[in-house]
Amino acid sequence: MPGLPSLGRSKPGVPKVLSLIVAICLAAAILLPLSPTKKVEAWSTDPTLNTPVCTIGRYQDCPVAVSDGSGGAIIAWQDARSASYTWDIYAQRLDFAGMPLWKDNGVPISTSAGSQWYPAMVEDGCGGAIIAWNDDRSGAGAVYAQRVNSAGVPQWTDNGTAVCTSANYKCSPAIVSDGSGGAVIVWVDWCVESRCYSATIYAQRLDSTGMVRWGRVLCRMVSSEQYPYPGFAVAGDGAGGVMVTWQDYRGAQWDVYAQKVDSAGVPQWTDYGVAVASNSLKDWYPAIVSDGSEGAIITWSQHQSGSIWDIVGQRLSPEGTRQWSDNGTKIRTKVGGASRLVSVADGFGGAIVTWLSSRIYAQRIDSSGATQWKEGGVAVCTCCCPIRWLVSISDGLDGAIIAWHDDRSHHPAPPGWGSPEVYDIYAQRVNPNGAMLWSDNGTAVCRSAQMRSAPALATDGSGGVIMAWNDQRTGGYENEHLYAQRVNALGELNTPPNQPANASPSAGGTNVSVAPTLQSSPFSDLDSGDTHSASQWHLTATTGDCSSPIFDSGTDNTNLIQVTIPSGRLKTNTTYYWQVRHQDSRGDWSAWSEECSFTTLEESPSTTEEESSPIAQSGSRTWIWIAVGLGAAVAVLAGAVATWLVVRSKRNRVTQA
Repeated sequence: MPGLPSLGRSKPGVPKVLSLIVAICLAAAILLPLSPTKKVEAWSTDPTLNTPVCTIGRYQDCPVAVSDGSGGAIIAWQDARSASYTWDIYAQRLDFAGMPLWKDNGVPISTSAGSQWYPAMVEDGCGGAIIAWNDDRSGAGAVYAQRVNSAGVPQWTDNGTAVCTSANYKCSPAIVSDGSGGAVIVWVDWCVESRCYSATIYAQRLDSTGMVRWGRVLCRMVSSEQYPYPGFAVAGDGAGGVMVTWQDYRGAQWDVYAQKVDSAGVPQWTDYGVAVASNSLKDWYPAIVSDGSEGAIITWSQHQSGSIWDIVGQRLSPEGTRQWSDNGTKIRTKVGGASRLVSVADGFGGAIVTWLSSRIYAQRIDSSGATQWKEGGVAVCTCCCPIRWLVSISDGLDGAIIAWHDDRSHHPAPPGWGSPEVYDIYAQRVNPNGAMLWSDNGTAVCRSAQMRSAPALATDGSGGVIMAWNDQRTGGYENEHLYAQRVNALGELNTPPNQPANASPSAGGTNVSVAPTLQSSPFSDLDSGDTHSASQWHLTATTGDCSSPIFDSGTDNTNLIQVTIPSGRLKTNTTYYWQVRHQDSRGDWSAWSEECSFTTLEESPSTTEEESSPIAQSGSRTWIWIAVGLGAAVAVLAGAVATWLVVRSKRNRVTQA
C-alpha cells in the first residue's frame, strides 16, 4: 500500500518542510488581516451587458428607483411572475458596488389578489423606501402603500396599507416624503358620469408607522365641462407638505393650476388651485420643483400658433402668489410641437429645465426667472435619430443628469413589429454653468436592449446615477426583464473602490490620545488599473450624524491611509465616532467605512510622541493577538504533522510485516 507523498528524502527532512510551512503561515497571519474583504464585481462596465436586477418569470415593468443613502439604490416594479398572470409589486436593493442585498429577483411588497401596478416610490430617510401603487384586490380601483426597511422587510400591514379604497378608478399615484419617515401620496380619482368623466385630485398623508393622518381634495370638477387632466406633477415643499400642479380645462382652454397642502393637511392656496398663468393660450405638460423656500417653480409648454410652442416658467411664493410675469417667463420660444419637459431644482432657488423637440435642450433659470445659459438653451443631444422618453435628476452638485432613449444605432425592427422599438439608453450630465461633462451626445448606458420603459433614476450620492429599466434582450414580450447600470460622475461605467475598514484606533478603544492618528485598511478596487487618489475622513461626537463634524478632511489627496487629528480639536474623557472612504483615480468614491468609536484619555499626560502613537497605544494588544494567532497556527500544523508521522509509522509497520 503506497504511503502519503514524502515531504523529503528522509525523516530528517521533515523539520525543514515544517519550518517552511510555519514561515508561510506566519506571513499570511501578518498580512491577511490588513487586507479588506473583496466584493464580487456586480456593476457591469459593458453597455451591452448591464447588471440584472430581476430575470425570473414572464415580465417586469414600470420600474422606479430611489437612493438608499449609502451609494446604492432601491428599485421597485410591477411583476407578472405569478401563475395567474396578474401584476404584483416587488423590490430589490443594490449596494454601491451593484450587489443585490435582498432576496434574489426581489422581495414581494404586495402579492394580494387581483393586480397591483404603477408603483411610485420615495426614500424613507432611514435607508428604506415607501412605495405606493394602484390596486384592484377588491374588484375596484384603490391605492395602497407599503414601507420597506433597509433590510428589505415590509414594515406596515401585509400586502400594504389602504390609502384609498373608493370604487372609482385611480390614476397612477405620485409620492413625496413628509420629512419624518412618512409620505404624502397624490392621485386622480375618476368617476364615470353621463357623457363625461369626472376627475378629482386627492392627497393623503401616512406617517412613519403607516397610519393615515389626513386626506384632502385638491381639485374637484365643478361642472360637466370643467375637470382637471389626470396628468399631474408633485414636489415636496420642504416642510412636510406637498405642492401639486396639473393642466385644467375649467375655462375656454387648457390652463395650468397648482395647490399646496401643508404638513397638517391644510390647503394653502386658492380653493381647487391657483392659476399659474393668466392668458388665453393653451398650456400643457406642467412640471414642478421646490424653490427651496416652501414655494414652487412650475414649467410647461405653451401653444402660440400652428405647430409653434414656447417653454414657459413661473414661480409661486409660499402663499401661492405669482413671482414672475403673469403670463410666465419665456425659457425657449418657437419650439416645434408641444414638448414634454422635465425639471430639477438647481440648489439656488432656480431650476434646470430640459425638453425634447426632435433634439434635447436644457436651460437654467434663476430665482428671478432669468435664463442663465445661452439663448435658446444648451444642446444635450443633437443626434439625427428618433429620440423618446426624457427623464432627469439632480446630480447633487447643483447640476443635472438627463437620460433618454434613442435609435442612433438604427436597430432593425423585431420580427412582426411595425416600427423600430429597439432603442438604446444614453445619458448626459450638465454642470451649473451649462457645460456638458460627459461624452458628446451622451454616454452609452445600454446598447443591447429592446426598450419598453423609460429609465428610472436614483442618485449615487457622488455625482453619478443608477438607472433601472426593463427590456427584452432575452427575446419577446414574455421575456421582458429588469436591468440596472451605474454611471459615475465622469460618465464612466466604473465599479467604485471596495469599502475600507477602520484599522486604528480599534473599535471601542479607550485611553486614546486627544490628537490621534486615524488609520484605514489599504485601498482596494476591482477595476484593473484604478489607483488610490484621495480619502475623506469624518470625525464627530454624535453617532450616526456627520452633519456637523468636529473634523472633516474633505477630499484629501495626501493622507490616504492615515491622518492625524490636529491638537485642540478633541476633549479628554470623551467618546468620538469616525469613518473614512476612498476615492479611485476615476473619481469614484467607496462606501463609507462602518462607524467606529473610541474614547480619549481621562486627562492629557505628558508623553513622548512614540508613546502617544496609535501603534504604541495598542502595540501590546497587537502583539498578543499576533502571538495567539501564531500559536494557534503552529499548534494546528504541529498536530497535522504529528498525525502524518503516526499514520506513516503505522503504514511502514504494516508494509514491513
